[in-house]
Amino acid sequence: MTMAILLGIATLSIGNDAESAVAMSRPPSRFEQIVGDTEAFRLMLKGALRDASSPCLVWLPDAGQFLSGREYHAALGAFFGLVFGHPEGERRYRAQAAAITGRLEESGADSLVFACEVTGLKVVAVPVRVAETLAAVLFCCAMRPTDPDDDRRFRDAVRGLEEAFGLAAGQLHQYAAHLPDDADPGVERAVARARRVIAALTRLCADRLALQQAQQQDRWRLKAIGALQVANQHLNDLSISWDAFWRATARLLEDLSPIIGAVCGLVLVPGRGTRRDMHIATAVCGLPSEQFAGRLYRLDDALLGVIARAEHFHILHTPNDDLAQGPVRRSIIEQVPEVGARLGREVLIPMFFEDQRNGLVVFFLSNDPAPDSDVLVIDSSTGDSILAQSGSLIGAAFNNRQFVQRRHQQHKFKRAWLETVTHQFVAPLSAVQGHAELLTNRLARWENKNPKLFANWPERHIEQFWNSLTAIERTAQYASRLAYNFSRVVYQDKELGGDLELTVADDLTGELIQIARDFQGSARENRILKVEVDTPSVAPLNGRVAIITSDDLFRQAIGNLVDNAVKYSFENTAIILRGRLEKDWGVIEVINEGIRLAPGEETRIFEYEYRTPEARATYAPGTGIGLSVARDIIVQHGGTLTARPSVPVRKLGDRQSWLTTFTIRLPLIDSDGS
Repeated sequence: MTMAILLGIATLSIGNDAESAVAMSRPPSRFEQIVGDTEAFRLMLKGALRDASSPCLVWLPDAGQFLSGREYHAALGAFFGLVFGHPEGERRYRAQAAAITGRLEESGADSLVFACEVTGLKVVAVPVRVAETLAAVLFCCAMRPTDPDDDRRFRDAVRGLEEAFGLAAGQLHQYAAHLPDDADPGVERAVARARRVIAALTRLCADRLALQQAQQQDRWRLKAIGALQVANQHLNDLSISWDAFWRATARLLEDLSPIIGAVCGLVLVPGRGTRRDMHIATAVCGLPSEQFAGRLYRLDDALLGVIARAEHFHILHTPNDDLAQGPVRRSIIEQVPEVGARLGREVLIPMFFEDQRNGLVVFFLSNDPAPDSDVLVIDSSTGDSILAQSGSLIGAAFNNRQFVQRRHQQHKFKRAWLETVTHQFVAPLSAVQGHAELLTNRLARWENKNPKLFANWPERHIEQFWNSLTAIERTAQYASRLAYNFSRVVYQDKELGGDLELTVADDLTGELIQIARDFQGSARENRILKVEVDTPSVAPLNGRVAIITSDDLFRQAIGNLVDNAVKYSFENTAIILRGRLEKDWGVIEVINEGIRLAPGEETRIFEYEYRTPEARATYAPGTGIGLSVARDIIVQHGGTLTARPSVPVRKLGDRQSWLTTFTIRLPLIDSDGS
């Protein structure tokens, strides 16, 4: 008789279609999974037992079945065919195989010779062990005993089978007469060859099992890394709230728990203020959040000392390690006994915070550990680095949020201070500008009414006087525009839409001409020939676009563009304001001739505080906010402000002159104002 083996092959040979269907319908055994090619194993056994005139069976302990059908010598098929083919015989063989497997597991022997309880024959059982596990048992070399007492038991067993199966007396004994006896030297040789086959198979299975486990560990590791990558995106999204941050942290714990075989997990963050000596549970998985989220724990100093010294993480064993019987474990056992009963090893991963206090990621592994292939093995080559990354990720993201939160608070304080300062600047500068304009106008009127007003003044003194008044007015105007620019930066996050007033610009040409006049003085100081509005091109826009008149925002935007053009134009050039209609847009262009705006800089110049390298190298430092403010104002009009890279136009002395164009597009309105 032959029985046998635990792990996984497919078939030695198939006895009949019914048995084939049963073998194919059940899940593959462990032995079949590891070996894979059962046909090769069948051929190896067939070659090893070629001289043995008896069959062999492979028993799969985890499946509770024989590997597949039966392989018999042609002359001996009748005896075993009758025994195995009867349901009672099959049942008895299964029970005998399970009992012998238990004896092999207890003894650890490399073989076992026993008398079969079913047939009375002597049988050799050879275990197949893979990775210290009894994977299968090979039952081979069924022999007629030569000892008189054993022979009597054999004959009694055969008669019992004949009666149980309803066979004629002597029918099975007649077939059994062809079996070898236990004195046959061929039996010993067959068993020796079978052992060599099993030894080779064991080595092969061990290598294959190690490869399968390594591949599974790689799959678990990749899955864990994927979970960390997803968590990294969520945890470092500074736009989410703290509640959303901790929910994303809990999801990371939920993703990692099945990978490492954890029952539950928590994140403990050191408290602040009156809670400084406590740790707060901020994210939990596998536990009722309403009972554990926000729970306070007073952790033992010895435990915190262990974590502070851990390079990556520390595993506490239960129940022998006193540190493992801490407040977290006790609270779980008390609050959720069904979970507490499953708690095994405790995995602690430190999170290092800016204030040099340690937070903890805590996982409780199952007290019924899964096979290595079912979870990521936590050691220095796999789980250590993965779990260390989880602690580092959560800790770093927490620190980043704390840093940004502090910066935001500082920013709010600075913004509040700037609001006060800019308001205090804007009001008096506007008053100075208004008084300077009023004084200039009044003096001009007085001089017209009384031509002798300055009769006693030398002509150069009169010219200096008027130039001084003009300079005061222009300086106040410039300072006021800068203050307005700063105020726009300060108030950019506030809702200004309700205070804005859009008005149809019936005389857009006049508006632009007035802005151009405001810059004639500064243009002359820079030896620029003129700031001119191309009125024929602008005229078609009159009454077709709407501008924001609140706080003279439209004038401020155009003024910032003209001021930029004046600042960076070469001497003896002109600044032109030009207009045109373009589909649904009214277009205004501010064109100047001066330094170059290189490709790639046409978008960056609208960033706050950005100045081109040539501007920084050639001209005095500026605020870098004028163009940004101009763009923001045009956007509030529903339009766009863009720039084009400069194009070369001519040589001015030893310098190349570049033509630069800023383009404003404002949405057109119908002639009736709608």
